[in-house]
Amino acid sequence: MNVKFNVTGFQPFGGDASNPTQDLLKYLQTCDPIEGITFNSLEIVDVSLGKVQQYFKTHSQDDVDVFIHMGVNGKAETFNLEKFGYNKMDFRIPDNDGN
Repeated sequence: MNVKFNVTGFQPFGGDASNPTQDLLKYLQTCDPIEGITFNSLEIVDVSLGKVQQYFKTHSQDDVDVFIHMGVNGKAETFNLEKFGYNKMDFRIPDNDGN
């Protein structure tokens, strides 16, 4: 069985010099292939509501099994997987487009 993934990371935002999701994606782009896993898309997306919406519009019909949309929680001490995604757009700071 082959599992197909689309994975996103983000550019730095909010005054941060780097974004660990961007670093992780760059690493994944250099890795040797993993048997049984195909990365259809490994993309670094600008921290912009419009650009994220465009990414999902462009890739919504992709033949993939798993979307991993990485973000950063500055208060977290470990990696966390969200169990539920809510379309709640109450951002604590503006995105890179000022929204």
